[in-house]
Amino acid sequence: MKGKVNAKLLGAVALLVVALVYLLVVRPQGAALAEARGERQAVETQVAQLERKGETKDATPVETDPRVVLLGAAIPATAELSNLFRQLNTIAAETGMQQTSLTPSALGAAEGAAGGSMQISLAATGPADAANAYLQRLATLGRLFVVEQFSLQRAAEGTGAVQLQLSGRVFTTEEPVAPEEG
Repeated sequence: MKGKVNAKLLGAVALLVVALVYLLVVRPQGAALAEARGERQAVETQVAQLERKGETKDATPVETDPRVVLLGAAIPATAELSNLFRQLNTIAAETGMQQTSLTPSALGAAEGAAGGSMQISLAATGPADAANAYLQRLATLGRLFVVEQFSLQRAAEGTGAVQLQLSGRVFTTEEPVAPEEG
């Protein structure tokens, strides 16, 4: 009789362990799996809708491509210029040039491309070697700055200083706002 009680007790304990494993492990994992399946189905539905609209992109996220990250810094999504102006002022100060003017134009359409562009005119004075360093540093800006016009003249006789004037263009993926008619 003692063997039957032990067998019944062992069977009850085993049944209790199986029930606990089911309640504590299998059931929650099943719920998480069902939730993940639901999320996957929602994403697949969104992808199918985008494919019907023709708006799908490569499966690889754009942000992971380092060339696109660099391009995003070179041609930002907004026309905001304060960071560029700070960089230009820093370059002038670090190279020994004194920036005397910095003037942007309004955002206009970028010729032959989506987005917009702005013309930036600037003038700076300083020693000739500082002007050379200033121009070299402009070439290393993170933002694309295309120099369209450039002039370098002696500032004052005997001082060794030069006056640098240049006009360039910066770009953005932001479309310019068309003026309201009427």
